[in-house]
Amino acid sequence: MPWALIGAACLAMFAATASGTTRAPFLIAIAADLDASLPLVANLFSMTATAWGIASAVAGPLSDRVGRRWVLVLGPIALGGAMAGTAAAGGFFGVAVWATLGGLAAGSFTGVIFAEVSDRVADSHRGRALGWVMSGQSITLLVGVPLAAWAGAYIGWRGWSLCVAALSLASALALFGTAEGRGARATGASVALRTALPPRIAGLLAVGVAERVCYGLAVIYFATFLQTRPWAAARGTGASLGALRGRQSGRYGARRAARGSLP
Repeated sequence: MPWALIGAACLAMFAATASGTTRAPFLIAIAADLDASLPLVANLFSMTATAWGIASAVAGPLSDRVGRRWVLVLGPIALGGAMAGTAAAGGFFGVAVWATLGGLAAGSFTGVIFAEVSDRVADSHRGRALGWVMSGQSITLLVGVPLAAWAGAYIGWRGWSLCVAALSLASALALFGTAEGRGARATGASVALRTALPPRIAGLLAVGVAERVCYGLAVIYFATFLQTRPWAAARGTGASLGALRGRQSGRYGARRAARGSLP
């Protein structure tokens, strides 16, 4: 398998996802810095996601006609510029504009990455290869968000935005060296939407949309709620521990459960 391309694609996915998701730990700080309300700042994620979806729908057919390599290179470069602009913005309007442009940039290359990797691997290894590419998004949640919170304590949300910009530029350089110059170019008449989206594909698309909605609610909006209501997080943790203790008591007996709570 083309591991160099897969590694570059994973890095690009990490940078693209980090451009929006790692904003979650800084929402309160951003609201205070920009003198804006917290709900308004939280909607930056919606602006990024909406622009991302629009760009993905346009970039796919475009890459089929002009080739994928330059889309894969220019997209991360544009994302790096948008993140640098976010770091330099002086007000909420400026941050909102750069967040929207960042969504357009991220959406321009994330879908094309999957097409490029799919064309470079055999059918028997395609699921494995795409799984590695998708892991870049999972690593953002597992490593990126905690790392952003830790680094942000020293460099702030503007400094972290510059770090994401640097990651985006690094992924552009990696994709420039690994993506092939040639790309599948569409010829002939365009395909009708009904032909391109049969019921099964439309169902998968609906599942993907639902997953993105749940993702945004859990990662951005619910995380913001917990930051503003720390007692809710403590109460939820206590309830979970209580339920676990009750289950332990039912399985092993109340006496052993009580003994386990003793120092």
